[in-house]
Amino acid sequence: MIDMKRITVRIQGFYYMAIGIWPLIHASSYREVYGFTNEDTVLTLVGLLTICAAISLLIKRYSFLGLCLALSFLYIDVRYLIQDNFSFHFIIDMLAQSSFIGLIAYEAYLRYKQSRGNRFKVGTATQQAMPSPDTLPGDAVNF
Repeated sequence: MIDMKRITVRIQGFYYMAIGIWPLIHASSYREVYGFTNEDTVLTLVGLLTICAAISLLIKRYSFLGLCLALSFLYIDVRYLIQDNFSFHFIIDMLAQSSFIGLIAYEAYLRYKQSRGNRFKVGTATQQAMPSPDTLPGDAVNF
């Protein structure tokens, strides 16, 4: 069976690693895509925090951390779109974050469904084979 949680968190971890490294390596192209900011310290801090979160996701596979990160980035994207800073990148990032949220929710649903199914399967009775009608009482029958 495919481990949805592992795949989702790995993809999310690598995505956040790329997003976190980008402003540290080439801040000018990052500003062109996300918008201009004079605050280099904040830009560096956000990049470093995103890298830390990505490393945490890749090493420990925290799905709750991934959900919180995806919701946070989705909030930022929606807020910038509402403020008339329309950018195609925000739409793409919203789709990525929404996909992460959906995959994490689906994986949680599968875990819930599995735990509910296992709870009721304990102690189920098995049916015994009935003898065929052409046997007489007292005949040796293998059950």
